Amino acid sequence: MRIIGLFAMCVWLGACSTPPLFPPEVLRGVEPSDSVDVNVWKAHTFRASIADVASHKVKLGGAILTAVQKPDGVVMLVEEQTIVAHPSYGPSAAATHAPPFTFAISFNQTLNASWLYPGNRLIAIGKTAGVKLVEGEGVFANKPHVVAQCLHIWKTEGREIANFPYESGSGYYPLEERTFCLEKD
Repeated sequence: MRIIGLFAMCVWLGACSTPPLFPPEVLRGVEPSDSVDVNVWKAHTFRASIADVASHKVKLGGAILTAVQKPDGVVMLVEEQTIVAHPSYGPSAAATHAPPFTFAISFNQTLNASWLYPGNRLIAIGKTAGVKLVEGEGVFANKPHVVAQCLHIWKTEGREIANFPYESGSGYYPLEERTFCLEKD
């Protein structure tokens, strides 16, 4: 009888725990977004060539401003937002520093356009890669660039994640979210 009770408790506890957003091997070697090296990378926003800044594995959160599908993947312009203590709640605009920092993310996999909607929140794991010329609202600019290994995207369409489940006369629906990782070679 104890074994059945112990088994039931393990199943119950497992159902209540939040699964990690990313596989553990993807998170190995990630630098904090406020590390000295990441801040140096951010400071080179306006330089066309930043070969003197080494590549670092980072975890950055933000909201999609624009996204362009390319034959080999997608390039996004993202406004950085603070990743809150419980990442399952995603990045938050409320805790963001001012002025907003924008950066480019390249992800070498095509995604359905609904995942790339402006305002959707994301967390990216990838390597810093200098600057990239990107278009945002008809204006081209050099932005610090991350080549993403994995993305976790929440379909918020510009709303705060804390506002879900969302109800506006049409009833309850859960926030759709998904992790995308590049396939290993």
